[in-house]
Amino acid sequence: MKKLKLISLMLAATTMTACSSDDNDATPQRPEVRALSFEVSETPYEKPGESRRITRAAIASSLDKFYLNYVYLLGSEPQTNGSSMETTKDGEKGWKVGDGNTGWPDTGNTVDWYACSEDVTFNTSGPYINFSVDETASKQKDLLVATASGTYMGTKGKLSFVFNHVCSALCFNVKKAKNLADYTLTVSEVKLCNVASQGDYYFSTSSWMLGVTKSNYTLYSGAGLTLGTESFVLLGDSKAPYLFLLPQTLTAWSGAGAPANTYLELTCVINKGGEVHNGKAYIPFGAVLEKGYEYDVNINIGKNSLYKLYNGNGTKIIPS
Repeated sequence: MKKLKLISLMLAATTMTACSSDDNDATPQRPEVRALSFEVSETPYEKPGESRRITRAAIASSLDKFYLNYVYLLGSEPQTNGSSMETTKDGEKGWKVGDGNTGWPDTGNTVDWYACSEDVTFNTSGPYINFSVDETASKQKDLLVATASGTYMGTKGKLSFVFNHVCSALCFNVKKAKNLADYTLTVSEVKLCNVASQGDYYFSTSSWMLGVTKSNYTLYSGAGLTLGTESFVLLGDSKAPYLFLLPQTLTAWSGAGAPANTYLELTCVINKGGEVHNGKAYIPFGAVLEKGYEYDVNINIGKNSLYKLYNGNGTKIIPS
């Protein structure tokens, strides 16, 4: 009897070991997918004289995609996603992050998120982005940015982005001044010259640091506009009338010496009976441009504003 009892105990022990082994061989559970979702709106441009943006309600976003970057600290070292993640509108489903990047980074720390409407260079120090404005108006892109911050537990993976315009938008209109009523004025090209076109936008201060690069922007180039004195004529495409520029102070050329600072360059024909001027004309132009503002620029071309170059110096085309 004692021998049988011993065998029974050994069988029980073997059975218990086998059960334990089955538990260890179980298939591991898949890690939790820390999904991202988005709530997106934008603040519209303001016009000078309107209430400040803080009083303006955000509207449904016009964006169909944006580019996403994040930064969080691991110890004292900033961690980021590397290249920007393209996020596109996915019909009624909302927004979808491409390139296989679909989740919140694997950290319980606070993550700072930075979104831009264009695929620009993102720098973690600052952080800031570098942006250049194309000289060809038809190729220009407006720049909108948004930020969000939080932990995954606190946000449940949902980011609320309110995009803001960080460029200035200018709509240029021209007509002939009444003091040129006796002259025929035909314009074939208009350029805005000597304007800063490259800069760094810092998210922490919502401000620009302009670079040294200056560019000339073509506002109109065509067969020719013969201007009258009654109505302003739009320079540019009526479907996309705005020239986007970096916010800056434009100091007008003084009219003395060769054109410098900021000015308009016109290729035009001005005549009264016989030819008076056929070639380049220059108009001093100054302005203070703020981010998030749109400006209607009405240029009244007259005797007092038109200069030409004579022996390298500015001189009035038509003496007053």
